[in-house]
Amino acid sequence: MRAQSEQARQAALARARTVRDGGMSAVPDAIVSVATSEATRNERPLAAAMVRELLLGQDPESARCALTGGAGTSTPRRPKTAGAGKPCAGPAGRGR
Repeated sequence: MRAQSEQARQAALARARTVRDGGMSAVPDAIVSVATSEATRNERPLAAAMVRELLLGQDPESARCALTGGAGTSTPRRPKTAGAGKPCAGPAGRGR
C-alpha cells in the first residue's frame, strides 16, 4: 500500500478521533459526501443509503484502528474506555 498524502493522513486521523469521541453515527454523512459523487447521491439515493448503512454497521473500535493504521501511525492505541495503552488488535487479537 502506498503512503497517503499528508492531507489524506490528517483527514483519516481526524475521522478516527471523531469515531472515538462520537461513535460510528458521527461519520457516515461526511464519508458518503466524499466517497460518492453528487450524481450518485442525487440519481441513486439507495446506493448512497447503502454506503451509509454499511458504515453504521461497523464496530467503532475496529473502524478507528483501521483509520489510524491506514494513516500510517506506527502504533494505533485504544481509547481509555477500551483499556489504556493497549494497541489495536491485529488479525488474531495480537497487538500491532
